[in-house]
Amino acid sequence: PAALAALARSPRHVIALACAAAGVLLALHPPSALPPEAARPVGLAVGAIGLWVTAAIPEYLTALLFFLCCLAKGPGAAAVIMCLFGSLLTVGAWIDARHMYIPDGISLSILILAAASLIILPLPDILSRMAGAAMCGGFLAVLRMLTKGGIGLGDVKLMASSGLLLGVKAGMAALLAAYVLAGLWCLIPLIRGRVNGRTRIPMVPFFAISLIAFGLWYREIMTWYMGLFLP
Repeated sequence: PAALAALARSPRHVIALACAAAGVLLALHPPSALPPEAARPVGLAVGAIGLWVTAAIPEYLTALLFFLCCLAKGPGAAAVIMCLFGSLLTVGAWIDARHMYIPDGISLSILILAAASLIILPLPDILSRMAGAAMCGGFLAVLRMLTKGGIGLGDVKLMASSGLLLGVKAGMAALLAAYVLAGLWCLIPLIRGRVNGRTRIPMVPFFAISLIAFGLWYREIMTWYMGLFLP
């Protein structure tokens, strides 16, 4: 009881606990629109996102990330690649959230990881990977030009290297989902007048969440999403 009372004193801890509870409910009692085989991964993802976004228990995040990667991919090279990818994204997200800066070393490391995965993993194929790098990086580069620097160059590099790793389908889906997450996150502050069109928002935390989610469960997420609109 004392530990729960201490957690409840901070709003971020309350959010983390709520996400953890929602994740358990989704895993044990999935809604009819959610395929049974996707219930456990989605439930774990919801709980993980709550802990990650609020950073309520940072010392457990890496272990939780590795657990999710092994759960989704099984033991093998794909899980190792995703563990390394997730670790790099976590570091980048933490730095961007604190300092509004993305070290080039993060994007370069993901680029090297993507090149190594070309040899280790058969999928995605080289064409999908090249298209992913071009479209993810190119989309943000165009936005950067249109907004006259509103999109950071570090974001462009990060998404281009991530697109090379995940391929065009998962990469573009993750990119669009990241902006949806960012919009939802900023909705209440926007209504309250705390943010406006000139407010700088660190995007890497949202990129990290969506990239890892779609890297692990692209098919499950898209199956669930399409099931919302198709009978």
